[in-house]
Amino acid sequence: MSNLIYLIANNAAVDAVMITKAQAIDGIRNKHGFSLEQVATVGDEIVDIPMLEIAGLGRIGTVANAQQRVIKFVQSKRQGYVSNQRVYDGFRDFYDVCKQQGIRLIVTDKDGVLKDGGDVHWGGEYAKLALVMGLDGNPISTILTGSGLKDNIKFMKQYGLDKRLEQNIVLKENPYLLLAENGAIHVNVITGETQNYCSELDRELLTALKGPFETEVAKRIQNEVLPEFGFVIGYDHDKQKGIVYHNIEKQAGVTFNVPREDNSGAPFRKTPEAQMLREREIDIMQQVADGLGIPYQVL
Repeated sequence: MSNLIYLIANNAAVDAVMITKAQAIDGIRNKHGFSLEQVATVGDEIVDIPMLEIAGLGRIGTVANAQQRVIKFVQSKRQGYVSNQRVYDGFRDFYDVCKQQGIRLIVTDKDGVLKDGGDVHWGGEYAKLALVMGLDGNPISTILTGSGLKDNIKFMKQYGLDKRLEQNIVLKENPYLLLAENGAIHVNVITGETQNYCSELDRELLTALKGPFETEVAKRIQNEVLPEFGFVIGYDHDKQKGIVYHNIEKQAGVTFNVPREDNSGAPFRKTPEAQMLREREIDIMQQVADGLGIPYQVL
C-alpha cells in the first residue's frame, strides 16, 4: 500500500485519500481470477483517470456527461470508447461494447456513470442487468466508488442490490460487487455484510490523516474559505444546498463535497466559482500536509 496521501479535486468533492481506484483494480480482478485483458474500466471524472490509464486493460470508457479532460483522455487511447449517451444509458452502451469484445469484468464508477445526483430512474434497469451478470457472456460489473459506506446504503436499495441477486449463481459465489472508499471497504450486495481493509493501510499515516490533518483542514476551510462564498460546512449528505458536506464517517479518507446548489438553489458544481472553491481547498490541504510532514501527491 502507498505511504503517501493523494489530493484530488473532482466535480463533486475534494478528497485526501490513501487508496486510489487504480490501486484497487488488481485486488478486484484477482478476486475474480481475470487477466487485465479481460477487464474494462469506465468513469467520468478526473479522479477516475488513474484506473483508466492502467496499462494492459482490455477496454476503457466514459460517458457523454464526463469531464472534458476524461473524454479527451479516453479518446486518445486505442482501446478507448466514448459513449454518446449520458449516465446509465452511456454505461449500458459501454457494457454492450465490452460484451461483444469478450470482456469479463467491468469496473465502474457510481456517481455520474450509474446515477446522476438524486436521479435514480435507472435503478430498475440496473437490477435487471445485475441478475444476468456473469451469465451467457455478460460481463460482471463491480462498482468502485470513492464515497463512504453509509452514503451507499440508499444506492443499494434504490438499485436493487439486495437478496434478490442470490438468484444469480455467479454473484452468489462472489457477491462483493460494491467497493466503497476506493476499495477500502467491500460490500456484499446480497447480505450487506462488509470486508474492511483499512487495517492493511499504513497505520501511522492513517492516524495523521484522520486526526490532525482532517481537523485542521476542516477548521481552515470553514474559517478562511467558505465565508467568501456564503457557505458553511454540514454533516448531512442529503442537505447540500449552500453547504459543503464533510463526510466525517469515512475511514480511509477525508472528503469535502462541493455544494450541489448555491444558496439561491442554482446548480453550483460546474460553475467557475466551484472551481475556485476546489482550488482553495486543495491549496489548504497542501499547506496542512506540509505543516504536518505528511507526504502527498496532487492528482
